[in-house]
Amino acid sequence: MNEFRSTLSEELSDSDPPPLGDLVGAAIRHGRRARRIRTVGAVAGSAVALTAVAALVGGLPGTTATPTGPGAATASKGSAPAGAPPATVPATPAALLQAALNALPQGTKTEHYAGNPVDTADNQNPSAEFYVRTEKGLGMVRVLLFDGTGDRRGCDTSTDRPGDQRTDQCFTNARGEDVYLSHPGNGVQDTSVVVLHSDGTGVQVSLGSRLEWNGATNPQGVTPLTDDQAVALAGDPALSLTMAPDFVTAANTHFAALPAFH
Repeated sequence: MNEFRSTLSEELSDSDPPPLGDLVGAAIRHGRRARRIRTVGAVAGSAVALTAVAALVGGLPGTTATPTGPGAATASKGSAPAGAPPATVPATPAALLQAALNALPQGTKTEHYAGNPVDTADNQNPSAEFYVRTEKGLGMVRVLLFDGTGDRRGCDTSTDRPGDQRTDQCFTNARGEDVYLSHPGNGVQDTSVVVLHSDGTGVQVSLGSRLEWNGATNPQGVTPLTDDQAVALAGDPALSLTMAPDFVTAANTHFAALPAFH
């Protein structure tokens, strides 16, 4: 672009040709006209190319899909030119919440959305909370993202008894990622699933049969999802420490007043 500007400047600043005769002068003027025509063609070509790129980038801010949870705002991960890595930004609690809602089974009814900020000394990882309404009542789901790079968790079953629901299960999912399933059974965290994604993201999904602390107690609820559904949720690749900028922006806008949970 600098070379083009320099060439254009030189062309525009040229003075009239010296009086070398009509034949020579005509040839010089003809040559300049030809060069200017080529230059204008190059400018037009560049403008068309830039317009095409702008249209490509501006035309892919993310597509809208049918939300899984009521009132959910969705966006795709966007696209990038072939050979270029997709642009991503750090996930926010709102973006994590939206991605988790999108990953739920079709028709799941959700409510009571919350997310904890990541700008405090004791909370550096995005986390989100929502309730699932079942035929039997409400159940609580909490999702946490963390850096799972190099994380490997052994399953110690040496002290477990046959039929003990605290028995850990370790296996790999369809993408070859490590999955850890356990049942702490403490009400707020009846079931815990951790999946170590191939991109280095660790995802923990906690299912609670008790609801969020209301200042005096954790109200009784029901188990919101099955173990298989919790494993599928934690293993969804959309739940990542980095997400597409348009997705994060849309989620932050939709859940602008997202309260913290306790």
